[in-house]
Amino acid sequence: MFSTFKGLALAGLVAIAPVALTAMPAAAQPFPQRQATCNTDFVAANNTGAPIGWVHARRAGKQAWGPEMLGRGVVVMPGAVARLHLPGAGVYDVAAIGKDGRAYEARVSACDVVLLSIR
Repeated sequence: MFSTFKGLALAGLVAIAPVALTAMPAAAQPFPQRQATCNTDFVAANNTGAPIGWVHARRAGKQAWGPEMLGRGVVVMPGAVARLHLPGAGVYDVAAIGKDGRAYEARVSACDVVLLSIR
């Protein structure tokens, strides 16, 4: 499964050139507590030129983003990876926000994503 991330500027939410984020398949309100019916762990690889300071997810179609997923003070440097976990099976929008203010967004299936390449 491949997903395209859209680049957004955080200040004023002005659209920037599209930025690709690839999800590769595998065999203000928190998420509801649900038992996953599959492995919802995945790796996010920072293939941008800037450190990634925040990652959020939300169920597809929802307005509110879930809690920050990296952990307090964690930064994913260019070329590095982070192990992340989605709260349950289903389709999610995932947003990675760089320290430079750019946001990268993609839609992934929690049961299918193994590697999310942020670029």
